[in-house]
Order: sequence, then C-alpha cells, then structure tokens
Amino acid sequence: MQRKLRKWVFFLSKELGHNLKVLFVILLAIGLSTGTTLFVNGLGAGFVDNIAGKVIYLTTSEIIVEPQGDMRYIDNLSATEDILAQKEYISGYSPRTVLPSILHDNITKKDRSCNVFGIVPSKELKTTNIGKHISSGRFLQNTDKNKALIGIGLLKEFSNGTGSDFEVTIVFPNGKTMEVQIVGVIKSDFAQLDDQSLFMMKNDVDGTLNITDKAMTILIRTDNLKKVHSYAANLQEDLPNAKVTTWDKHADYLNDIKSTFGFVLGIVQILSLIGAVVPVATVLYTNIINKTKDIGIYKAIGSNRGFILLLYSATCMVIGLLGVLIGWLIGGVMILYFQAYPLVFTSPGVSYNISPAFDAQAFLPPSILIFIAILLAGLYPAWKASRIEPVEAFRFG
Repeated sequence: MQRKLRKWVFFLSKELGHNLKVLFVILLAIGLSTGTTLFVNGLGAGFVDNIAGKVIYLTTSEIIVEPQGDMRYIDNLSATEDILAQKEYISGYSPRTVLPSILHDNITKKDRSCNVFGIVPSKELKTTNIGKHISSGRFLQNTDKNKALIGIGLLKEFSNGTGSDFEVTIVFPNGKTMEVQIVGVIKSDFAQLDDQSLFMMKNDVDGTLNITDKAMTILIRTDNLKKVHSYAANLQEDLPNAKVTTWDKHADYLNDIKSTFGFVLGIVQILSLIGAVVPVATVLYTNIINKTKDIGIYKAIGSNRGFILLLYSATCMVIGLLGVLIGWLIGGVMILYFQAYPLVFTSPGVSYNISPAFDAQAFLPPSILIFIAILLAGLYPAWKASRIEPVEAFRFG
C-alpha cells in the first residue's frame, strides 16, 4: 500500500512540476474565478445585513401589526402587548402613533409639513435602529414630556440648521398645537426619515387625539429575520382583529434589488466557470499533445490505459483542489477588505453601505461547482492521453 502511494506521489509530483509556469497560470485562473465568485456570493449573503437590514430597522420593521380593515387604531393595546411579551421569538416591539402634521419654527417662522411619530423610547430602542442615528443631542427618555427628535433634513430648514435644543410648534390635524423642545437630531441617510420626520413621546401625541390604550401600528423585531413569515403567521392566529404583515410587503423595491442582484450573481458565476474551465482544458490538452513521448514511456514500462487515465484525472483533481483553495484565500481577502471599506450604493434620497459576509453556504456550492467543472474539463485530455500508443508516441513525440 505504501509502495503504491509513493508511486502515485512520484508520478503526480512529476506531472505537476513538469512546467511550473503553466501550473501557476492554471492555478491563478482557477483561483481568480473562484475568489470572484465567492466575493460576489459574500455580497449576496450580506445583503440582508447591509441593505435590507438598514431599511428594515429604520423605515419599517421585521413584522408590522396594523389595524384590521377600515379601523384606524389597534384597540386594547395593553392586551396586545401582553400577547407579544409572551412570544419567545420576539426580541422587541414598539407601538406607534403616526400623524401628518405641520411644523412651525418659532425662530425662523417657517412652516413645513412632516410626519410625527409618537413612540415609547425604551421599546423603540429594542425594535429599531433609530437610536443609533443621533447625530447631535440625545435620544428620548421615557420620562420626557414635550420633547422631540428632528430629522436632519428638517433641521437644515429650521433654526438655520444649528443643532438641537430649540423649540418648535406642532400643528396637529385636529387643529391642536403643542410647543416641543428639540433634544436630538436624527441623521439616517434616508430622505424619507431625515426630511419628513419628527419623533416625540407617544403619550404626548395620544393626548392631543384624546385616545388611550391604542396604537396605529406596532413594529416587531424577532430573533431570526429568516423566520419572520412563519412568525407572522403565528401572530396572526393570536391577533385575529389586527393585520399582521412582514417587512417585504412594505419595501417592494428591496425585492427588486435582490432579484437584480441574484441575476447579476448568476452571470458572474457562469463567467467564472468559463474563466476557470477554458484555460484549464486548453492547457491540459496542449500539454498532453506535447508529452506524447512521456506517455509512450509510461506504456513501454507496463502502464495500461487505466493508469494513464487515472494519472491525468488525478492531476486535474489536485489542480482543481489547489485552485479552489487559492480561490478561498483570494475571496477571503477580498471579503475582509470590503468589510473594512464597504461599497457605497446611492439612489435618490438614500445611501447604503454594502459589505460582504462570510457564509459557509455561500462558499461551498460555487467551490464544489468549479471543482467538478475542472475535473470534467480534464476528462477528455486524460482520455486522449490513455489512447496514445507507444509506437506513435516514439514516432511523433
């Protein structure tokens, strides 16, 4: 057994070391193709954590509970919250009251339409990422009264855009007004939030509407974003008088982006396969044509066609394995680099930082596919080598 192993090691090392420059080119081609595919797959794996994650936890949430039918409010909020608190998979929930209002700056005397979000600060911090986007000042506290956070887009129009700690007047749809002090500024890079939003205490907003124990919407964060659809179905059974939906129903454009990204990913994988297989097949075939004399010697000393076929197939296998490992190294370095320096994707009113993620599921399938493609690419050259006769080899070699 050891003798056979040494024999195979000898012949494989002889074949691999026959032309190191050619071997380097082949391994580089496979490595670059594999590394590129892994990097793009990494971007796909990081999609939710980057683009979708940013949108979900700023403009909406994983699961959204809304009033059923033509109802304006979710009634009996406290009972609904009791149900949510019992769900182990819910890591945070935030009831909100949302009103389109008019914002009047007491200093510049300017008016601007905006959306007023009534929130419970401690619950909001567990559910969304709004609290991580305070550019100046502070976030709201549960003990606050007549305090508010303003989007930086609104701030630039009011009070000469000079930070927080100034007063504005809110004119609600029912004609009531309220003087509030701005204690913090939100900068989210989303025009939807920055240019139109004012966050204040839910109790203050509910008081102007004379409502108690109600909410217009409840945002929910779970322990696993990938399971939100099953979680939502479970919640709908427990909340028959409310409408339970998931984030993708409120952000259709993200699905369009994801579909486009998947299409691009497929093209990259096809091109990577071509980039790996074509040079390998070409070089292996050329090498065999130029090594007919060596093959003739193998056969002259007693090697049969099966041995020649296995030898060159094993050579392809080793080359494929080494190339994929090099691709892992290249892909890993690219992923680490772009994790440190994310790509920036911008569209009107929004800016995303996109960075790839390490994911075994994203690494293994393309690696296996390229490895199998390399083996298949070497089958014909290996078969061609096994068919060469010793007489022909010495005559034309």
